Amino acid sequence: MPVDLRDTGPVWELTMVPDAAGQVALSGARVRAIEAVLARVSESRPACRVVVLRGGDGQFCRGMDLGEAVARTEQVEELRSDLYAYASCVQSLIAGPAATVSLVDGEVLGGGVGLMAACDIVVATKRATIALPELTVGLVPAIVLPALHRRVGVQRTRWLALTGKRLTAEQALAIGLVDAVVEDAEALEKQLRRELKSLLRTRPEAVARLKQINEQAAASDLATALGEGVARTASDMIEPEVLGAVTAMAEGELPPWFTRYRRSPT
Repeated sequence: MPVDLRDTGPVWELTMVPDAAGQVALSGARVRAIEAVLARVSESRPACRVVVLRGGDGQFCRGMDLGEAVARTEQVEELRSDLYAYASCVQSLIAGPAATVSLVDGEVLGGGVGLMAACDIVVATKRATIALPELTVGLVPAIVLPALHRRVGVQRTRWLALTGKRLTAEQALAIGLVDAVVEDAEALEKQLRRELKSLLRTRPEAVARLKQINEQAAASDLATALGEGVARTASDMIEPEVLGAVTAMAEGELPPWFTRYRRSPT
């Protein structure tokens, strides 16, 4: 099984399971399995509120399965279909309705960087390393670029791709590619609980709108973005659910969407 899904209600934890050789590479089967789970997230809204993406122990993801890709060079349509499936995963993580968190404990390469960077929150351990080695084999990380542009900007992205530099977790934190760095795997789980505590206080509809509006605002001129922001806020403020939540908070009560995270033992 290329992925394992732990459904705890509002939180879905998606783990990329290492193959028989102990590697986490983006084979066609793995990419399609991730794509299928993310499609279910959209269909289940607002039941699934947070998607947590994990890799293997000491290795988040090594990127495209190059051996499989080479074997498929005579099956161009199948190869193209796999690439579209990967692009769909990146788009779903960036623009899907649920908040997304990637937990990085070890090496991240190529396409794995795209999945990581597409998530709303990235938490890494100190042993994490991140690199884009594609140009060394003559490829361009073209599908990864949009996710990296959103995280670190055009120039930083170009530098990462041109140099293939292997960043430490702290270096990735300094440029905004990672949002938090923790000591080890145990600390990673503690940080996840803190992130989930915050995320499960948010209104699911507001999270989905935030992700949509953030993309629109980034592509709009200032006046347009501000005008659309006024319209959205005015509309939100008269929604009965929002008014009820504001009243509840003023009276010391919690909004109905506040949820406590309980991770099942299995």
